[in-house]
Amino acid sequence: MRLIWDTGALSLFFADHSEAKEYMRKVVTKQVAGYIPRLILAEFFYKCCQKFGKEVAQVRLVALRQVPLIEEPIKEVDVLEIGILKTKHPELSLADCVLVQLAKKKRGTLLTTEEGITQIKGVKVYKFEF
Repeated sequence: MRLIWDTGALSLFFADHSEAKEYMRKVVTKQVAGYIPRLILAEFFYKCCQKFGKEVAQVRLVALRQVPLIEEPIKEVDVLEIGILKTKHPELSLADCVLVQLAKKKRGTLLTTEEGITQIKGVKVYKFEF
């Protein structure tokens, strides 16, 4: 199993959401592979800065980098796929398109809090309730 983490899912993990913590436990114990696009790390960082301040955001980013999440860069071949996805689904943010493309590429489950992503065909999504 491969898990693709979005910003909302990461935020729930830090908020002690039981399901998010259980999924992260599986990544930490290497029962499953966990992936995070670098763009999502940047989004997570800036949202934490907005809500909690830069120091808390930095601590959380360091903590995430201690977990065996695989940081995924956007490769040249991915740029086209992400752009096509955004064209087909203008209602999605660019970050959401990056997540969907990675979930398709890795044949993984996208962990999210976003309703819009659940409507995309061809990608497995788990939407957290909170």
